[in-house]
Amino acid sequence: MNPLLFAGSIIAATFAFASAPALADDDDAYYARHRKQFITHERAAQIARQAVKGGRVTSVEFDHEARDDHFDVDVRTADGREYDVKIDARSGKVRYVKRDD
Repeated sequence: MNPLLFAGSIIAATFAFASAPALADDDDAYYARHRKQFITHERAAQIARQAVKGGRVTSVEFDHEARDDHFDVDVRTADGREYDVKIDARSGKVRYVKRDD
């Protein structure tokens, strides 16, 4: 592999990973500015617990995307199974529950 191309790939990957936390911060800032339009993180956790009976919420994350504001909620059951629950941030409607393999 061309050393210059390899170095460029490493630099590009570094910037891609370094910018990921900034995107989450942007989502949190957007949520804070517009929070009256959305359900709370606590309500999203409650909805996810209802969707996965007997589950314990391990994380709740707000995601702002063009025309798709939602919460990604991770839930773990007592037997160790993990689920991803996507919840509409405005209505609180469960969009999907997926078992995380």
